[in-house]
Parts: sequence; C-alpha cells; structure tokens
Amino acid sequence: MLQSILHNRSISRLINTARLISVVMILIMMLSACSTANRDLFPADPEERDIEIHVVSHGWHVGIVLPVNKQFKDVMPSSLHITNDQSFAEFGWGDRDFYMEESPGVWTTIKGGLLPSSSALHVAAFSNGPEEQFPRLERVTIRLTEEGYRAMLVRAESYFSRDSQGEVIELGQGLYADSRFYESPKWYYVPKTSNKWVALLLKEAGLPVNTFTAVRSSNVIRQAAKSGAHHKP
Repeated sequence: MLQSILHNRSISRLINTARLISVVMILIMMLSACSTANRDLFPADPEERDIEIHVVSHGWHVGIVLPVNKQFKDVMPSSLHITNDQSFAEFGWGDRDFYMEESPGVWTTIKGGLLPSSSALHVAAFSNGPEEQFPRLERVTIRLTEEGYRAMLVRAESYFSRDSQGEVIELGQGLYADSRFYESPKWYYVPKTSNKWVALLLKEAGLPVNTFTAVRSSNVIRQAAKSGAHHKP
C-alpha cells in the first residue's frame, strides 16, 4: 500500500515537473518571439530600402523568394545548384520526410508535427519574376535595406549542413522549377515550423514580425503585408 502511494506521488511529481518545464519553454518562446526587431535595418521610408524580396503562400506553408544578386552570391554556398542566368531563388524549410515525400502518410504527418525530426531546405531557382513564376499564388512584396537583406541571408545560410569539404549536402530533386532539397542540421518540431522559419528570416531583416503567432501561412502573409505590397491572384 505504502509503495503504491509513493509510486503515485513520484508519477505526480514527474507530471508536475513536465508541466512546469512546458510552461517555462512556452514563456521563453513567447518572450523571444515578441522581442523587438532591429528597426534600424528596416526604415519606415521604402525609398531607403533597395532590395525586393517576396513571401509566397503555397497553401499550408509559405516560401521566401530572394534575388540572386552580389550579396546573395557572397553569403550563400557557392555549391548551390543556382546558375548565373537564374535571377531568383525561393527557399523553404521543413520536416525532411514530409517535405520530400510525394504523398506523405498519416504517420509521416503526425511524426513531423509532434516529434523532433530531421529537416531539409528546398531551394528553387528561376529566371522569371515571382509574379510570372507564381501567377496564381498569394504573395507579398517587401523592400529591404542591403544590411537587412544580408542579415536575412546569413540566417538562412546557417540552416545548411556541410560535408567534410565544406560543401552543402544535396538530398534530391525538388518539387518544381529548377529545385533541389538540401540537408539541414536543425531539428524540426512544433512549434518550430516552416512558417515560423520564414517569419524568423523576416524578423532578422528588421521587420516587426511576431514569430510566436506565425503558425499558419495566412498569419505570415498577414504580418508581412503590413510591411509590403499584398498581391492576391
């Protein structure tokens, strides 16, 4: 009887400890998400911002389209598949199995949402402007400063895994256009999702974005639209 009581108390303590840890983690994420962006990188006057990027909604997730300019080439890995005649690159990040599976099953979907899992970057390169490449998709055009764009590139670049020679690790053919999947060393788990990743890049560039609420693609688009031009199909 006594052993049973002690056992139940131990389980209760473990549950309470787990709950406390969960609350602390949520509070940390909320405080981090609500921290002020570096507004010096993103002045209010668009004329002071020279570089256009685009946030594109693919339904359940958003991608971010970046111009392949000198800054891009300076910061991004030279071993990416992007060629000199391609002017734009769209980036996305997510659970590797779910992202790369043509028809992900129930378990793959649940695992990607609940358990920490391996991740991958999807990079699609094209020459057409985003309005031509994605004519039927909702998107937001945002102007960045050169400093803000570089900060965004540096954060995105940190999500690539490297081999022993320092080259990025290609995983396979991508989903559309001239695209590839690349290995990422980061763990994917809820609430650290593909949409939050794009919101994080925007915040890195100085935009006033709340990453804590950036769970759905619609939220990222709505927040991005406050700082740019909203285009609906």
